[in-house]
Amino acid sequence: MAFDIKRGDTSPSILMKCEDGQGNAVDISDASARFHMSRLGSSVAKVDAPASIIDAANGLVRYDWVSDDTDTSGPYWCEVEVSFLNGAVETFPNNSYERIDIIEDLT
Repeated sequence: MAFDIKRGDTSPSILMKCEDGQGNAVDISDASARFHMSRLGSSVAKVDAPASIIDAANGLVRYDWVSDDTDTSGPYWCEVEVSFLNGAVETFPNNSYERIDIIEDLT
């Protein structure tokens, strides 16, 4: 299911859960996270920015939009890249992407 947001909106924030292949939460304590978003079919990042870890034990990450992030309507893919203290990097979801639809507004 896609996350929908209107063009130019900065709310609501997007929440993503870091899970392993069996759907179990990954503990991301002592890690940092980045949110990546690209338009479908493009390899150019529309967004590559820090994300907030809001519940490390349950792998919950939040990204707060800025106006430039949602200024162009269309379908996008997104993911969260987590860098652990030991130097390991893991991207979630690790077998696909999450979809975001930025929907044209009326004005």
